[in-house]
Amino acid sequence: MITLNKKNVKQFFLVVLAVSCFYFPSITATNLTEKERDKVRAVLSEWIDPRAEIKSIEKTPMKDLLEVRIANELVYVDRRAEFLISEGQLINLKTGENLTAKRKEQILSIDFSTLPLHLAVKTKTNFKKGAPQRVLAIFEDPYCSYCRKLRITLDSFDNLTVYSFLYPILGEKSLETSKSVWCAAEPSKALNKLMISDKEPSNTDEPCDYPSDKVIELGRSLGIQATPTIFLSNGKRIPGAISKKDLEIAFKSLD
Repeated sequence: MITLNKKNVKQFFLVVLAVSCFYFPSITATNLTEKERDKVRAVLSEWIDPRAEIKSIEKTPMKDLLEVRIANELVYVDRRAEFLISEGQLINLKTGENLTAKRKEQILSIDFSTLPLHLAVKTKTNFKKGAPQRVLAIFEDPYCSYCRKLRITLDSFDNLTVYSFLYPILGEKSLETSKSVWCAAEPSKALNKLMISDKEPSNTDEPCDYPSDKVIELGRSLGIQATPTIFLSNGKRIPGAISKKDLEIAFKSLD
């Protein structure tokens, strides 16, 4: 579940208050009962910074959708104050769940079993008896600094199998180096040495069929526009160089 953090929401409204330092008198909501206004204020007060005064609550042209002015910013709530729309995000005000983020996560998730793993370089981290077995896939460019940072994080886990799709989107050198890794005698070792130790793989003149077009086509079909991009075994997509702590939390959610 993706849950709205009250502290973060309050920080957002604190910024709103900071940039809106002029005084405007509160405006009474039109065609709304005092009870309805009080309910909206009471619910929102649980989420916003106390200094971010609610200036007005107004009806909108859309039935049962209310406009709430906080300093000089606007958010929208339904008449029963159960949901909030702010910066394009739909929030459940009872649970704090970000419904927009939850839906986007569903849309961006994949069926992990459909990934053509034969197009990836398979690496394994240290084996530790009793530790859970984990699997993930990652799209990475050999010269992406965040990919290298993430690779160090991944290497710190025990019993982790990583399927690396070499996704050379940063230029011709990335393409050449990806081919050298793929065509190395031991691609997994070549990839780890490159990403962790910054040791370039040796070029080879031996015939080698590096499936760059297929990997790039796969990445585009999945809507991958930046590296690194991770897919957990349940299909959840994680963009960027996630921290070890957050990745551990993500792994635990699979149990």
